[in-house]
Amino acid sequence: MVTFVMICEDEKTAEYWYFPNCGKIEKCTEENPHGLITFFKDQELFEITQAAPQEIVRKVTVEELIESRNFLNKERIEQGLPEFTEEEYPMPTEGFILHFYADHATRQIMKAYEKQGVLIKKGTAIWY
Repeated sequence: MVTFVMICEDEKTAEYWYFPNCGKIEKCTEENPHGLITFFKDQELFEITQAAPQEIVRKVTVEELIESRNFLNKERIEQGLPEFTEEEYPMPTEGFILHFYADHATRQIMKAYEKQGVLIKKGTAIWY
């Protein structure tokens, strides 16, 4: 689980602290290890400005993404389905950095933003 709280917002950005493995916002304080997420409103884009000390960071390579796409295409063929088209599942051209806890927080924030049209002030994402 990850708990997050907005610490500031202006017309261009919003910043959130996020706390891995912290369930109650009252226990997630400034003294606890936390990371910083910045949301850029004009681009609807998140940046992990500072990873939390407990963050799990993993680089996902383009080779891994291509391997995953190829595996899924193989499974589709075995099921009698056609392979993915380039439009359905574009061939990966670059990898990305996965921030396990922060990515859960950003998905929760974005889901609420798309649904309500406003940024939520705080929340908790639980996935297990």
